[in-house]
Amino acid sequence: MRTYSGKLGVYALCAVSLLLAACGGGGGGGTPGAVQVNFQTPALNSQATYAVTGINGLAGAFNYTYRKTHNVVNADGSFQATMSCLSSTPANNVDYCLSGLIETDDATGHMQTQVIGANPVCAFSPVGEGRPFPLSVGKSWSTNWTESCGGVLAFSFALTNGVVTGNESITVTAGTFNTMVVMYTIVWTPTGGGLPTVTMTRTVWIDIQTGGTVRTTTNYSYNVGPVGTSVVQVTQELQSYTGPTPGDAIKQ
Repeated sequence: MRTYSGKLGVYALCAVSLLLAACGGGGGGGTPGAVQVNFQTPALNSQATYAVTGINGLAGAFNYTYRKTHNVVNADGSFQATMSCLSSTPANNVDYCLSGLIETDDATGHMQTQVIGANPVCAFSPVGEGRPFPLSVGKSWSTNWTESCGGVLAFSFALTNGVVTGNESITVTAGTFNTMVVMYTIVWTPTGGGLPTVTMTRTVWIDIQTGGTVRTTTNYSYNVGPVGTSVVQVTQELQSYTGPTPGDAIKQ
């Protein structure tokens, strides 16, 4: 078991409420007999904190930190987490830090629902963001899912080119980790008008020991422009963790 210490962190999304989902579903590949990484259910009341830096379409730089508290852990391994903003520096008068976001995940760490305050609950079918555990170098996958908010179908997602590319040792504020590197592309398509189609290219560094997210980088592109205050680039890194696993970063 590990206990991490360091600066507290926070997380948020973009001004156009990009509460995006990432990889889910299954895949194939991997090297037989190779090291595998499995998901570990977070401990009740464990907390992960992340620092986030980003750039929006007006070349405005922002940063914030968020704390993710795992406040419900069920007997079947599913769990709930609540996000809290700890600090935030806006860009172009836009604050990207969303406090009070509640997320539920299944026993494999795949997102089931998200909600902020009195807004409608957004549910993901068959599941939203997560990782196709167990992971091993060479494993590849693709998947599709939808997001409905308040019972109304709002977005569809298509993940392509998902692959575990290799191992890498990285150092963040929380410490030095031996990680597996996961890369994929997601196309996020609104089912109604008024919002652009978004393509996300993402790289995730996952701790081999615990299956928790250590670092994530995401580049966003849009089918219409200019993107204005919409996010075009985000990096988040683990700052600290208390509990037996470092948890998982908020899905965006």
